[in-house]
Amino acid sequence: MELYAKLNLSVMDIFGKDTIVSSEIRKCSNVSALKQWLRTYITETIKAYRNQFQSAVQNTEISRKEVVKAIQYINHNYMNEITLDDLASLTNLSRNYFCRIFKEETGEGFVDYLNRIRINKAKLLLSNTDQRIVDIACNVGIRDYRYFCNIFKKFTGSCPSKYRDKQH
Repeated sequence: MELYAKLNLSVMDIFGKDTIVSSEIRKCSNVSALKQWLRTYITETIKAYRNQFQSAVQNTEISRKEVVKAIQYINHNYMNEITLDDLASLTNLSRNYFCRIFKEETGEGFVDYLNRIRINKAKLLLSNTDQRIVDIACNVGIRDYRYFCNIFKKFTGSCPSKYRDKQH
């Protein structure tokens, strides 16, 4: 804790009181160790997000620029309410046509795709933080806790609390 006092840092103010990140940072005994840990953490986080986006685009061989644009929008705004009308407007396509080409290109409908992205983000939060599950649901854009639990189970086969227990 002496290191944080010298740097005038409060780990809890930055990352919260009960997170895995906070506990990992507290283990750093000097500035060099902290720099190395942060560099690794940031690099791995960026790689994970980049890989997730690239796999969404490359593995499904998406060729329509409108669908790529919609996927980018979803990946950057998943935590907000996103409607089919929003994406149709963004891509200058009708709702029906957008729906059709999105499913043709990705292999799944817009709602399933959005929910899969949200559940993947929730899995990361469940594994790496001690946030309450209801807060995680809100953080990934699902305001209804019961709906979140149902969707989570649909995509993972278990409820969020059991998933978290398996990760720790």
